[in-house]
Amino acid sequence: MTLDVRRLLRTGLTASFLSGFLAVFYFAWLDRALSPRGWHWARLAGGGVRQLAQWASIFGKIAVDVGVYEPLYDTCYITLQALLRGEGVHVAAREVRRKVFHVWKMAPRYWCVADLLTFGLVPLRLRPTSNALLSIPWGMYISSVANAG
Repeated sequence: MTLDVRRLLRTGLTASFLSGFLAVFYFAWLDRALSPRGWHWARLAGGGVRQLAQWASIFGKIAVDVGVYEPLYDTCYITLQALLRGEGVHVAAREVRRKVFHVWKMAPRYWCVADLLTFGLVPLRLRPTSNALLSIPWGMYISSVANAG
């Protein structure tokens, strides 16, 4: 087994853009969109309801992350990999149609647990870093699918 340096660089570039740079904006938006601090009824309620609102916020963020963001991420990842290999848009589109559902159906098995840790335990300012670390094994998996023949 030899190290494919070009594939390593493509994967690093793609993952650092999607899981690094864009993640900062994504986590900030997601926190604003689904924060119980913005829910009027949660602010007025007692401790038990506030705790329930906190859990609803966490599970809502997991649902958006796995159900909406993950297929978009997978589509961008597979497209960027194909384009960085020097293949055209038509090849990238064909690969997206062929590979995204395969990757996405594996996502809940990994990302539901990873997101529970991220949204439940990690403060907002550290979520992009936590996500980047948790994305390493996922990146290995998605890279193997994206670069498969």
